Amino acid sequence: MTTVVVNIFERVKSTSGQLNPLQKLGMQTRSYYGMQLAHLGVAAFIVGVTIVTGYQSEQDVRMDVGDTIVAGGYTFRFNGVTRTAGPNYQAERAEIEVSKNGQVTNTMYPEKRAYTAAGNVMTETAIDSGVFRDLYISLGEPVSGGAWSVRVYYKPFVSWIWGGAVLMAMGGGLALSDRRYALAARKQREALAQKSQQPIPAVAHGSEGSMSRFVIPLILFVVLVVFLAIGLRRDPNRLPSALIGKSAPEFALPELREPSKIISPNQMRGKVWLLNVWGRGVSHVARSTRF
Repeated sequence: MTTVVVNIFERVKSTSGQLNPLQKLGMQTRSYYGMQLAHLGVAAFIVGVTIVTGYQSEQDVRMDVGDTIVAGGYTFRFNGVTRTAGPNYQAERAEIEVSKNGQVTNTMYPEKRAYTAAGNVMTETAIDSGVFRDLYISLGEPVSGGAWSVRVYYKPFVSWIWGGAVLMAMGGGLALSDRRYALAARKQREALAQKSQQPIPAVAHGSEGSMSRFVIPLILFVVLVVFLAIGLRRDPNRLPSALIGKSAPEFALPELREPSKIISPNQMRGKVWLLNVWGRGVSHVARSTRF
């Protein structure tokens, strides 16, 4: 990073002309700034990987209510587990208070989810991201005496790894937008046309056509990355449904094993329940799908 600053300083210093430093900075090409930005991204990536590898810590412990552990200078206090219901799952939700130097910085809520549709049990990790460190807490299995197994991760400078990759991509895009590449491509076409004695192919608006060959793929790449990032953050076990949060329809149906017993929503009020409707014949099945 220091090399980038020194390089820009020497570049401005060696630029001839009676100009102030800001004007000399404005004279530099996009490819030059793109190169420096990409180098800065490489430096940030290396710093992130090096510090994470050398200074990350992981704690896998048994915690009861009131227990604390320390990781990366942060104190994690276990305040217990409560049962909660989601759109299509039941969860055990832990409350863990995070503090540093005696000051509470955050409260994190890792979960153990049981999805009713597929019957899968998944761990929902609680994440606290920052510029210089990331904290991860995952809830394990219950153990004797009401305690739970808890795993805590402290990973410093993880965001620098992702930030370095973004800076490298931005540097490459900035360098590709330099008009000198478009002019070089234009001169190459002129040389080929003169060599073959063919008319020089016209390019609309000077060099914009050549630039579009670089800019359009870059824009498509950025859009693809955005969609992939959105997809990675979505929960594949969460089933979207237009009926979530809606009231159950009114009905009175006999139970399958005890036809004399009638089931209605009033009997299930205040409870979590799953209703399977069995129909006989096409018309009955069509009506049962409403429930």
